[in-house]
Amino acid sequence: MVSLVAAQLLQFECPIYAFITVVIVTDLQPPVSRKLGLRRIVATVVGALCGALMSFVLPPGPWGVVAGFFVAMLLAQILKAGDGARVAGYICGIVLLDHSAEPWF
Repeated sequence: MVSLVAAQLLQFECPIYAFITVVIVTDLQPPVSRKLGLRRIVATVVGALCGALMSFVLPPGPWGVVAGFFVAMLLAQILKAGDGARVAGYICGIVLLDHSAEPWF
């Protein structure tokens, strides 16, 4: 709730992404959130950057999304994001599916 309100106060164009990020990073147990939060945030950034950069290279459609998903997860693994690799793939897929025309927007 706080992230959504903050995003709206800051007049973000798509405040839903602030909310989605909090849902992805947060766990039901606060100690687990603190332990895994940084990895998941790094993975979110990796996925967003991969999606934005690969939208210029990959063809639109399912094969481009699959390729982007794979590259984002691989890069997150190389950066030792652990379980965050799934998050990187997920975010990359969202960017490629929903924002491929204007990924930096």
